[in-house]
Amino acid sequence: MEKQAEAGGAPSSPSSGKPAEAPADDSSVNKPAIPQTGDDTASLPGIASLATAGIILLVASAAISRH
Repeated sequence: MEKQAEAGGAPSSPSSGKPAEAPADDSSVNKPAIPQTGDDTASLPGIASLATAGIILLVASAAISRH
C-alpha cells in the first residue's frame, strides 16, 4: 500500500482492494445563498425620457416667451 502512495498511485481501500475514492467536492453544498444586490432594470430609457421631456419644456418655454 505504501508503495502505491509513494509512487503517486491511488491507495487501495483495505477492505475491497479497489482504489479509494477522493472525497467529493461539497464546497457548493455548504455555501449560503447569496442575495442578489443592485437593480437589473435598464436606466437608459428613463434617462432618455427625462432628457426628451426637458428639451420639450425648454422649447415650449422659449416659444411662449417670444409671444
